[in-house]
Amino acid sequence: MTPHTVYSTVDKLKPPKLLDQVREKLRLKHYSIRTEKQYCSLLENLCQSVVENSMV
Repeated sequence: MTPHTVYSTVDKLKPPKLLDQVREKLRLKHYSIRTEKQYCSLLENLCQSVVENSMV
């Protein structure tokens, strides 16, 4: 039995967002919640800095 995320019918039309994909992969690999939060936070900061730098 493989774990999977349950999405509503509306969500099936759209692919999951990047952070949702990261969370799902980390959970499949049994990472701790704190690690998951930290990785997602780092990823958010990275994406934010890329957007800010691209505006320059």
